[in-house]
Amino acid sequence: MPTRIGIALFHVPEMHGEPGYFHWALAATDQPTWDKQPIMVLEIKVLDGQYVHSLRTEDVVKTTGFLGIIDLLATDAYTVTSLRDTVRNRVPAHDKGWRVRDAAGRVSEFGNPVNGWTSSTWVLRGLDILREEGVWRTRRRPEDVYLDVVEKGHRILEGKPHQAVSSEVLVEKFE
Repeated sequence: MPTRIGIALFHVPEMHGEPGYFHWALAATDQPTWDKQPIMVLEIKVLDGQYVHSLRTEDVVKTTGFLGIIDLLATDAYTVTSLRDTVRNRVPAHDKGWRVRDAAGRVSEFGNPVNGWTSSTWVLRGLDILREEGVWRTRRRPEDVYLDVVEKGHRILEGKPHQAVSSEVLVEKFE
């Protein structure tokens, strides 16, 4: 059975005058739909002031702030476990200088916050590796992927109350 790969989006609301934002994670499942929980969640988190990998199986529906999944692809090139191992070995948690670039090769204003490294930049780097390997066949530039995912996140957010706990996963297809 193919492995489904997507982006899990979590909403972190405005706090202490800081604007809210979307936290991104790679997500994977060997189930035919995202409704079958738990799924593999691959993300970075800050621990003691440093970014670290957090690669675990989780029932995201029960996770605070979870909005939904942007469904990217199904592939036989990876199992959930081999994807986790590839992410651990090839997508460093800490900032190694990779940045989203625009069509002219300049660092993009989208997907590159002032501090340069966030969950979205990290996920985009992971997706860039999948694209380099020919697993994710998209012609979309990372800058455009970023904008599309944020748009889909807002669409999900507008249709879902902040405190709702759902038994099914909201899924947006990436096209």
